[in-house]
Amino acid sequence: MFRLPDACTAMKARFKSLGAGLGPYSYGNNSCVTCCVSTLRAGGRYPPAALETED
Repeated sequence: MFRLPDACTAMKARFKSLGAGLGPYSYGNNSCVTCCVSTLRAGGRYPPAALETED
């Protein structure tokens, strides 16, 4: 477990994407991993490079 420096911004980023029609699944651009990484970044945390994805 860890704390997000800006949890409110992370939550806003997640809520903004709900029902947004993000398109088809893509490992590098639209997956559960990319969703988590973008949420962590919005909250001020930067995951290890091992979680970075390439298409």
